Amino acid sequence: MKIKLSNFLQLNVTDFIKGLIMTVLGAAATTIYELVQDGDVNWNTVWKVALSTGLSYLIKNFFSPQPGTIVIDPAKTKIEHQ
Repeated sequence: MKIKLSNFLQLNVTDFIKGLIMTVLGAAATTIYELVQDGDVNWNTVWKVALSTGLSYLIKNFFSPQPGTIVIDPAKTKIEHQ
C-alpha cells in the first residue's frame, strides 16, 4: 500500500488520522505516567498533553516538505581514480 504524503504547507486526511493516533498515544502515555508517579490521574493535564501532542504533529507535517527520491543510474555513473 502506498500512502500519498502531503505537500509543503498542506495537510491531507492521512495527516489528520495520524494526528489523532498521536493524540490518543499522548493521552495514554500521560495517563500511565500520572498513575505511576502519583497513583491518581489529573485529567486536566492528560487532555492538555494529548491536545498539544496532536497539534504539534500536524504543525510538523504542515511545515515539512515532501521527501524526494534519489535515483542512481549505474549506466551513467563515472568512476574517477585520484
